[in-house]
Amino acid sequence: MSNFFALHPSSFVALPQYQARVILADPLWYFENCSAKSGGMEPVAHYACMSLDDIQHMPVRELANPSGCLLIMWAIAPAQLQGYRVEMPAL
Repeated sequence: MSNFFALHPSSFVALPQYQARVILADPLWYFENCSAKSGGMEPVAHYACMSLDDIQHMPVRELANPSGCLLIMWAIAPAQLQGYRVEMPAL
């Protein structure tokens, strides 16, 4: 899987730095369907997905207000265990 940020370098450029009090992240999780009936329903057939490493390197620190910020991150059911393993850097 390719590096998401190399493919989409301007994804976060327009956002103000160090101001967010709440960040709602809905990363483009990669997962594989377990059913043979899924035929082409994998997310990579529809959009560029992010690896766990890409998700962990989202610029949360650069967007979060140093005085405090709440991060809410969406994780789809097939990636729920990976979601628990995401470690965002402390401010």
